[in-house]
Amino acid sequence: MRLFTIILLASVLLIETLGGSAKILPSVSITTSSLPVAVESKPYRFQLTATGCRGPCVWRISGLPNGLVASYSGLIQGTPIVSGKFVVTVSVR
Repeated sequence: MRLFTIILLASVLLIETLGGSAKILPSVSITTSSLPVAVESKPYRFQLTATGCRGPCVWRISGLPNGLVASYSGLIQGTPIVSGKFVVTVSVR
């Protein structure tokens, strides 16, 4: 059994431009502080969480290992086919 670690880096949308002007948006906060350990060749499923989104939260997730996919709703799932350490970048609006 080989384990790998995913490091969660968070970023949020703070400013929205409107026809040449900008306004500060209410604070969006990612409430997921870390991801559970995933094991190579074992099914994985985890839902990211956040507060302060206007409407449904829309996620952008990159850097996942092969075999894992992410949805715009923040669900990470699949079966990882590689082991190692991966830096996963997450943003939400």
